[in-house]
Amino acid sequence: MFIYIVEFFFTTCPTICPIMNYNLVEIQNSFNEFDNLGFASFTINPVYDTVEVLSDYANQFGITNKNWKAKAKAEID
Repeated sequence: MFIYIVEFFFTTCPTICPIMNYNLVEIQNSFNEFDNLGFASFTINPVYDTVEVLSDYANQFGITNKNWKAKAKAEID
């Protein structure tokens, strides 16, 4: 069984999004030995949040889980 934690956010969010992502990184770090745990982060601002911006954001927050996927709407269509 594979378990995903899903969130919707945008990289320029100044309020709850950074808090959510710091909390998700804590979960990532606490359960890093579980290969069946993944994260799916979907931006609600795909015009600004390009693949490059999402990658930089992930690096900034210390997102290292190989099963953490950040997606923009353009990637899903």
